[in-house]
Amino acid sequence: MASLYGKSNENAIKMYEDIINENQIDCDFVSQSAFVFTQEDKYARKIKEEVEISQKLGIDAFYTDELPFPIDIKGGAIGFNNQAQFHPRKYLLALANIIQNKVQIYENTRAVDIEEDNGYIITTEQGKKMKARKVIIASHYPFYNKKKACTLPRFSLKKSCIIGIKAEEKYPGGMYINAEKPTRSLRHQTTSDGELILVVGGYPSVGGKKEDTNKNYEALIEFAHSIFTVEDIPYRWSTQDYITLDEIPYIGYFTPPILQICILLQVFKNGGMTNSMVSAMIIRDLIINGESPWQEVYDPSRKIL
Repeated sequence: MASLYGKSNENAIKMYEDIINENQIDCDFVSQSAFVFTQEDKYARKIKEEVEISQKLGIDAFYTDELPFPIDIKGGAIGFNNQAQFHPRKYLLALANIIQNKVQIYENTRAVDIEEDNGYIITTEQGKKMKARKVIIASHYPFYNKKKACTLPRFSLKKSCIIGIKAEEKYPGGMYINAEKPTRSLRHQTTSDGELILVVGGYPSVGGKKEDTNKNYEALIEFAHSIFTVEDIPYRWSTQDYITLDEIPYIGYFTPPILQICILLQVFKNGGMTNSMVSAMIIRDLIINGESPWQEVYDPSRKIL
């Protein structure tokens, strides 16, 4: 299963690269290495074990005991070659423009119900109805549960905070995340007026819970100052993500016997863009071929221990 999960994500990166190159999409696509590091001794052995396991599975992973930041890492870090980074909004806007003559896109049109009637009838919030032979629910959380699907309660809701900083130092490249909690993640984004470094922090708080969000931002700002000479912090925002129990997305048939409704749920925040493409490939295969080489890994009805 682990090998299939890794291979599916590698295929997703290749698919993105092919689409971007073939259509000359300007979305800041760049090949990068991704690193997982730790600042706690208890994770040091696990990092080395992860390298060995990844290599045995055929994943292009390597071990390093240095990072290009003044971070006191314990026991080194695992690096993954040939990962990728790009601007998702630039990509999606270009993609929408490319396919506009073949598909219809409706915004501000919330679907609130699905009825089975020799196919499916989708009802919108405005009371409009659309009929379709096949339906794909592509959302973080489904609105449809008439067949008492067991997938719906199997989530936790987590919150992440992000700050965008401008620093005196030039960003060294790569994407970085630590193994322990709270999560700290580093990456960069080129903007029209220079380079923006994104510092992401994941917190164990449950979404919707009353808390002082400013404390989370203050912790990120303190972390940023410990690594960079911060010149400005022009952006800060937060996001909430649904996390499955095994941290693998639900992709596939909703639940038997609803074989025509495919579902994509929760694309996992740290691998969201690759898992989005994996979702597209799996659902494409299920609709066209009736099966996918990766469907078992992501099956919404899978048993999670």
